[in-house]
Amino acid sequence: MSKVYLIFRTQMFQEAVSAILKTHPAIKLVGAAEEIALAMEEIIAQKPDVIFLEQAHNGAANRDLTALLNSPTPPRLVLLRLDADGMRIWSPTWHQSVHAQDLVDAVLAGGERIAPDESTPT
Repeated sequence: MSKVYLIFRTQMFQEAVSAILKTHPAIKLVGAAEEIALAMEEIIAQKPDVIFLEQAHNGAANRDLTALLNSPTPPRLVLLRLDADGMRIWSPTWHQSVHAQDLVDAVLAGGERIAPDESTPT
């Protein structure tokens, strides 16, 4: 079972992603927060396999998250962004998601974790 933690500024976005992920039996939602700084203690305690992060976070909180991602057993980071034309998932390039299954696939599929940095589109 893959444990997932959500970090979203937009409550409706967080609720929609949460509802989709909760429908899959191999995914367990272990927590959610609006800010990285508020999530760090719970992330360390829960040890999620995957963190979904709504893109647009920056600064000191990103440094905390980057340190976590560089830990001996780091979670995978999946960045999400809402645009006027849909939702995008960061996997080496922006991928427009048009199906709920894309979120499930982002959790269940292996792959490189991607730390937020200046190369991430804004």
